[in-house]
Amino acid sequence: MVSSEHVVQLLTVLESANETDHITSLLQNEGHAVRSENVNTEQQLKEAIKKHSWDLIISSDDTSGINAKEVLNIVTLTRPDITTIVITDDFNTLSQLEILRNGARNYLPSKNDPLLLLTLNRELSDLRVRQQLQQAESNFKECEKRNWALLNSSRDAVAYIHEGMHIYSNTAYLDTFGFTSAEEIEAIPMMDLIAAEDADNFKKILRKLDEGSNPEEEFNFVAIRNNNDKFNATMTFSTASIEGEPCTQIVIRGHQVLKEELEKLRRQDLLTALYNRNYFTEKLEEEIAAATDNEKYVNSALIHIDLDGFKSISEKIGLVNSDLVLKDFANLINNQITEKDIAARFAGDIFTILLKQADIKKATSTAESVRKALIKHKFDIQDESFSCTASIGIVQISLKSDSGIKILSQAESACKVAKSNGGNTIYAYTLADEKVKDEEDHKWVQLINNALKQDDFYLLYQPIVALHGKEGSRYEVLVRLIDADNKQIMPDQFMGVAKKTGLLTMIDRWIIKHAVKEILPSIEKTDTQLFIKISSESIEEKSFLVWLNKLIKACHFPANRLVFALDETSIVNSMAKAKAFISNLKKLGCMTAINNAGHGKELFGFLNLVETEYIKIDPLFTSSLATSEQSQRIVDSIFSSAKQHGILSIAERVDDASTMAILWQSEIDFVQGDYLQSPNETLSYDFTAET
Repeated sequence: MVSSEHVVQLLTVLESANETDHITSLLQNEGHAVRSENVNTEQQLKEAIKKHSWDLIISSDDTSGINAKEVLNIVTLTRPDITTIVITDDFNTLSQLEILRNGARNYLPSKNDPLLLLTLNRELSDLRVRQQLQQAESNFKECEKRNWALLNSSRDAVAYIHEGMHIYSNTAYLDTFGFTSAEEIEAIPMMDLIAAEDADNFKKILRKLDEGSNPEEEFNFVAIRNNNDKFNATMTFSTASIEGEPCTQIVIRGHQVLKEELEKLRRQDLLTALYNRNYFTEKLEEEIAAATDNEKYVNSALIHIDLDGFKSISEKIGLVNSDLVLKDFANLINNQITEKDIAARFAGDIFTILLKQADIKKATSTAESVRKALIKHKFDIQDESFSCTASIGIVQISLKSDSGIKILSQAESACKVAKSNGGNTIYAYTLADEKVKDEEDHKWVQLINNALKQDDFYLLYQPIVALHGKEGSRYEVLVRLIDADNKQIMPDQFMGVAKKTGLLTMIDRWIIKHAVKEILPSIEKTDTQLFIKISSESIEEKSFLVWLNKLIKACHFPANRLVFALDETSIVNSMAKAKAFISNLKKLGCMTAINNAGHGKELFGFLNLVETEYIKIDPLFTSSLATSEQSQRIVDSIFSSAKQHGILSIAERVDDASTMAILWQSEIDFVQGDYLQSPNETLSYDFTAET
């Protein structure tokens, strides 16, 4: 029996509606859901076929308005894929032969319900198989189309050969060998690209391929470019087919320099050329793992540097010139450390240094060198010269160190102490600070719990505006906390404690509940979508999706208005759980986005594995677009990959006209940032205005 999840679309051409009701009842008693309609004239039949997609047509051989031959003729001319069954009061084999020749799938005697049901169940079963086959063929064609697109955009040099001749080559392959078009290389045998000293070995491989065997080993050889330049390369082989014809796929890997450059980009902060936050965090975790696994470990240290008053400096000299100051300061840091140390731009104007084999005394000495060098240094911007100071925190990494998150938090706390002491000072974290930190955490926990009970959180909304994407009302939902003095507290001040104490999921729920409450009164008048960040803790909490489902149903809220943003790192670190979470969100009708995308090694790979509607590019890339060609290339690369996967792209932190102009040229789908509108307490942005 066919699954009742599918509604059978039944069109009948019978003398009376009672006959249609009888057949519908038979199918329903068999467990089918049925939508039926009866027509009995030629005009009605044509209109019904035109306006709706039918699974089955059951026609009497002769109604007063139209006979079976006329029905079959109309179906054959308009929708020959619809299964048509003819029933008759005067069954005979001669008529049966004629009706079947005219296109009917079956010709049955009337008033034989068991035979009719048997036939209908069989036809519906066959119909599902045909539909599944059509869907599979459609999916295959779409998959093939995407595969070709991926091949064409692949950084690996890929070609398909048959009997030693090129039948396909991607752009990277053409570039590798110096050709400008596929047509140009198709006339050239593969042997012409192999140096003479490797020609005999390659002939042996060609013979193996002709015999139908596939060489398993890599072929290292000297390749020849179109201009006769030579380079070392490696070739791998795999069996393939193009349009059903057997051939061999070859992949040439001779781009070691390019691969090293891409790996460097993955690790590097594009503005300062120091390491970026993700890479620094990776190395810090490795250092802590080395400390806990080795009793003979020599202590290392972490330095946290925050430029004093940089916000005021930035407002005075502008964003572009502020970036020049940060680049200059990065060079200054590099001059104070050794090659084995790791320096990073951690966030904004915050820099971190991992000092290898350094005790507190040595770390303090290095920090003091940075501090003094900064005081002496003059930044020359627009014919104006000025100096800066910095607050610096230090923490020791030892056998007792727990985790990178805790070490970073301790270093940040030490830096805050230095800043509270007037800035331009250094402070080293101690055991006494640990006790104070615990007391501070307790105060934060009390503040967060009170906020959850008394609704002392409040929400802000920042518009996400269509640049080249589909117009519509979209907002990111942002949360703030109000303290006892009615002062606004930013998330980075309390989210760390919330994460450590298991309160993140409760905050997530508060945000979702109140965002839904805010938009619910106007939900039928607008098409507004809300983008809400979701923590990794909520992803792993089993009861979260149950709670969300109850909320959506209780509010009668259209789930597709909720877009949950999962951090790229959360997905990479827990791929199986993230995929299951996203899949379950989709079952509820919600949409998803990948947040802070562009840093992970696996981004372009897991876009094949994770079904998402949106991808939000890490603000670190968009904020430096106007000054960094590398940022522009990375943003273009993310956008291009997203487009190939049918994913809409969003650029955050668009804070100036020059960044906006660059994004316009890149054909990014949506933009978000203070240049358009700062976060606001109301959903009042005019999405109809020109961007």
